[in-house]
Amino acid sequence: MNKSTDLHSDLLPNDKAFTRMKQDLFERIDADELAPSINLVAPVTHNPAKKTTRRRWAGAMAVAAAAITVALLGANLFSPNVAPATAAEVLRSAAAATIITADPVVGPGQYLMTQRTEGALGRGNDSGYIDNRRSAMYIPYDRSGTWIEEIQWLPAGEIFGDAAEAQAEIDDFWSTPGRGDAKFYEGPAGIFAGSDRSYPELASMPTDSTELLDFVYNNLTGQNPPDEQAFLDICDHLSTGVVPAKLRAAMYEALAHIPGVYVAEGEVTVDGRTGVAIGRKTNSDSESHQLIIDPATGLLIGTRSVQLIDRQFVPAGIRGNVTLETTVVDEAPTGPFTVRRPQG
Repeated sequence: MNKSTDLHSDLLPNDKAFTRMKQDLFERIDADELAPSINLVAPVTHNPAKKTTRRRWAGAMAVAAAAITVALLGANLFSPNVAPATAAEVLRSAAAATIITADPVVGPGQYLMTQRTEGALGRGNDSGYIDNRRSAMYIPYDRSGTWIEEIQWLPAGEIFGDAAEAQAEIDDFWSTPGRGDAKFYEGPAGIFAGSDRSYPELASMPTDSTELLDFVYNNLTGQNPPDEQAFLDICDHLSTGVVPAKLRAAMYEALAHIPGVYVAEGEVTVDGRTGVAIGRKTNSDSESHQLIIDPATGLLIGTRSVQLIDRQFVPAGIRGNVTLETTVVDEAPTGPFTVRRPQG
C-alpha cells in the first residue's frame, strides 16, 4: 500500500509528538470515560473527585485544538500570503478536536437520530435534474430494540439540458399520490429488509490510524483504484453519523495518509454550518469527492461530489451532496409503517 508523506507545519505537533499526545489522551478517555460512546447501554456515572481533573485536561486540549483551528481557518487556509494548509493538517486538527468532543449520550427511552438530506443527479436522454430526499434514522437506547427509518422525497432541484423532457420526468414521478409524504419503516436491531443498518463492522475496526488504514485497504468495498476506494469507504462510514469519537478521530488521521487528498479552496457553508472540504479527485480527474468537516469540533457536516468538467448537457459544478445532523431525541415516529421488500 502506498502512503504519502505529510507536509509539516509549525502550527501542529510532529508525528511523534502528536502520537504521544493522542495516546496520553486516549488513556485518560479510557480511564475517565470523557467521551462516552453512543453504544453505551447504561448511563455513565462519574466519580465527583475526578471531575475537576478531567475538566481541566479537557479544557487545555480544547484550547489547543481551538488555537490550531483558528490558525488554519483564519490564516493558513485562505490567506493569499501564507502557504495553504495541507489536508493532513486540517484532518489532524479535526482529529484533535474529535477526541475531546463527547459523543451524544442516549438515555433510557431516548433515540439517537441521524438526519440526512441528500441531493443526487438524475439523468435522462437529453436532460437531468437534482433529485432530493430527506431521511432520518432513530436508533434506540437499547440497540437490540426496534430502529425506525423515515424517508421523504423533496421537490426536485436544478434542471439541466432539455427542460421540457426533465420537467416531464419530474411530473411523472410526482404524479403518484402521496409521493411527498414521509414513509416509516421498522428495523428490528437495525435490520431493514435483510440489510443490517447497525454497521456491525465498525466494532471490528481498529482505533489506531495506521492499523485502521491497513484494515480499510484490505477490505475495500468497490472496484475503483485502491486509493480512491479507500477514501470513499472511509467517507461512507463517517457519513452514517454513528461512528464513535475515538474511531472517528482515527478515520480522520487515516484519510491524511491517502495519496491525493487535498483541501478544497475556500470555506464551505451548508445549512448555516461552516466547514472545510477535504477532497480527492477520481483517477480520471473528472470528479472530486469531498468530506466537509468542522475542524473546531471534528463533527462531520456532510459530503459532496463536485463535477470538474462539462459533461454533455451538465456543466461543471456540485452534482451530489449529503448533509448530516446527529442529535438525541425523546421520541420516534409511531407509524403507520410501510413494509419494505427485501433487496436482491
